[in-house]
Parts: sequence; C-alpha cells; structure tokens
Amino acid sequence: MFLIIEIYHLQLLLAFAESGTLSGAAKKLHTSQPSLSRAVQDLETELSAVLFEHTKNKLTLNENGKLAVECAKKIIDELDNMKQKIQSFDRMNHTINIGACASIPGAKLMRILSDTYPEMTITFEIKNIVSLLDGLRNNTYQFITLPMKPENTDGLFIKELEQEHLLFSLPVNHPLAGSESLHLSDINGQNIIVLPNLGFWEDVISAKMPDSKFLVQTDKVSFEELIRASILPSFTSNLALHEYLQPEDHVTIPILDEEVNVTFYCIAKKETIKKYGKTNL
Repeated sequence: MFLIIEIYHLQLLLAFAESGTLSGAAKKLHTSQPSLSRAVQDLETELSAVLFEHTKNKLTLNENGKLAVECAKKIIDELDNMKQKIQSFDRMNHTINIGACASIPGAKLMRILSDTYPEMTITFEIKNIVSLLDGLRNNTYQFITLPMKPENTDGLFIKELEQEHLLFSLPVNHPLAGSESLHLSDINGQNIIVLPNLGFWEDVISAKMPDSKFLVQTDKVSFEELIRASILPSFTSNLALHEYLQPEDHVTIPILDEEVNVTFYCIAKKETIKKYGKTNL
C-alpha cells in the first residue's frame, strides 16, 4: 500500500517544529489554521500513527512526531538537492561557458558560438591561465582561449583564433610620438590610461612597467573621452583599433616586446567538439 503524503504535509511538520504552534505554522505557510488541522489529521491517518499530543489549548509533538520531523527534513533537503541538480544539469545543456585570457578573443569566440547556437546561452569570463586550464579540465568551461598552446594537449582540440599585437597610443605632442616602434620599458614610469579586466596582459605589462601607475577606466565611453582629452599614453592593439574609437590627435606605435605580440588559441576537449560539431571554428 502506497502512502499518499504530499510535500505540503512535510512542510507542515517543519513549520510546526520551527514555530511551536499551529497558528504560527499557518502563518508561516500562508494558510488557515483549520486547513492545517485537517492536514494534521490526514498525515496521522496516512502514517497510521499519532504525531501530536492533543490537549484543550495546545498541540505538541510526541516522540513519533519528532521522528517524523527528522525524516521530513531529510526528504525536503533531498528534494531541494534534486531540484538544484536538475536545474544545474538543464543550464549546462543550454549554456556554453567560455573562459578567456583576454577580452577581445573571448568576445570573438562568444560571437562565433552565439551565431552558431542562437538557442544557447553563451557566457564568458576573464581568468588567469591556471584557472582556465583547471576550469577546462573540470568542465567549468566548455571552451577557453589562451595566448599559447598548453603543454599537455592530450584529448584537446586546439585551433588558432587570432593574433593580437599591443600598441601604444600616444598624443601627437608626446616626446616619443615620432618613434617607429617602442619597448614597454621606454614608457615605464609614466601614468597610463587602461581599461579593466586586461586578463593576462595585466601581468605582462605590470612586470615590464613596474614604475608606471595605471589609471583604470571602467566605462568604455569614459575611457574613449579621457583618452581624447588627456596627454597621457594608453594601450591599444591591432584588434582594439576596430573595437574602440581612436582619437585623431594620437598616433599608434608598435610595441616590440615578444610577450605582447601573441597568438590566441581556442581550446576545448575533443568530446566537446563532438557535441558542438557544427561550430565554425
């Protein structure tokens, strides 16, 4: 014989255990006290056991009731866990997560996947290289971008995504504006305007320009306005030239440091590529 116990009955037990009164449980569950009284009777009938001590003015849990509360809590917890797992699984099957080492290659990969899978939710976040590789291994990310090929390529799909070359953007009256090319060390010590979330670029630039102060502008429009109005240097790249408006009174100068002239790779597990086989990568 099957028990007909609704989740509502389990919630009733927990609400009563927390509040200590039927009226308090009714308030917690947004229902009437008479309705709860009938539910108590139904629950005791289904379990074929008395769960409450009934007195004239008070209702209390007996030993059966206390055990029922413990069991109800475990069942509710398991149901919540079941709901979270199913929702997480559903999101996983409708979401492609990208981990990016820098914003522009991450945005490009996101556009490619969005065009190919318009029904999917595509997200990307910028993380350091160690976190990206860990995230790929534990399936936090389905795709990642890196500025190099990983050392261990077993089971991985790797494809060149694009090349990016960092440039200085200098006001025309800057002392080095006439240079054909520069090293990062040539501008070291000067204040520089930058956007946030530089990704792996930040570590490279900070190491090569330890004496510079980086003025971070979080808003793209404010960044462009400040560059136009300022006499300070800033960074751009061959790819960023297509993303941001470049002020007319500035010149762009290539940076020769090997570390800032990179090839970005799209990396995924081969099993992921089988799942998203129609992706135009």
